[in-house]
Amino acid sequence: MGKRVNKACGQVIGTPSIFPERVRQAASRLTDFFGDRRFGSIGRDDFCAYVEKSAEWPPGTDNRPIGSPAERARYDIHILGTIAGFAGEIALWELIQTWLEESPAAKAEERA
Repeated sequence: MGKRVNKACGQVIGTPSIFPERVRQAASRLTDFFGDRRFGSIGRDDFCAYVEKSAEWPPGTDNRPIGSPAERARYDIHILGTIAGFAGEIALWELIQTWLEESPAAKAEERA
């Protein structure tokens, strides 16, 4: 497989009749961050770096009404997992699911 993030996200961005605007915005941010990397080269450290980087983006880079930059980054990573799953990159999908379940935000939700 080894599809590239740009290609997969580009298909999402270019299909407004299928994908909601917030998903297309997430795909655009993912493309900006991961660029021309192959899905297979993305790992846990990259997810953490994405969350950190998203905190640096100026307010108003999207129009979603959900919370903090970390929550928006987690949403984007969910989208990355979905795109990876549809692209047949099941190993990355599983890694993302595990990372999301083990992340501090998920653990805080469990305690609440």
